Amino acid sequence: MSNIGDELGEIRDLIATAIERLDDVAFRELRQAIARGETRRPEIERRVTRARNGLLRVSALLDGDVATGDTEVL
Repeated sequence: MSNIGDELGEIRDLIATAIERLDDVAFRELRQAIARGETRRPEIERRVTRARNGLLRVSALLDGDVATGDTEVL
């Protein structure tokens, strides 16, 4: 690895992959719940969605805080 920016980029890529996988799990659980005739979101889908949202926040932190303009890596 040549620098911290490259390393953080690789970590962001891993996080993006995890987010996609969590999306797949959440949508699969929702589809299965609908097929079973459930009218409420399954607990596992809610937990997976919260985990996904947490990873989105982590990714945003690694990218820099766009809201404040702080995009410096370190």
